[in-house]
Amino acid sequence: MTESNKDILRAGYAAFNRQDMPGIVGLFDENIEWTEPEWVYGPPCGTLHGRDEVLHKVFEPIAEQFLSLHVGRSIACGCHGLGLRSARA
Repeated sequence: MTESNKDILRAGYAAFNRQDMPGIVGLFDENIEWTEPEWVYGPPCGTLHGRDEVLHKVFEPIAEQFLSLHVGRSIACGCHGLGLRSARA
């Protein structure tokens, strides 16, 4: 993951912590494909397509459960990025 991609990932977490949903979605390609793993307090697992679906099925439900998310470490494989996060309810 390039420094630029890490900056984008961190900007997304910062936008979430400000409850700036348009700011989060604006970072995504309009044809984003997002795969969400199964986890207890999060959205249902599965693959989502497009900005609106990711916003409504991932970020809005997470925002209802958590006040903030913090990225601890960024990793990547090819063009995919992952932020290892902690949350505060």
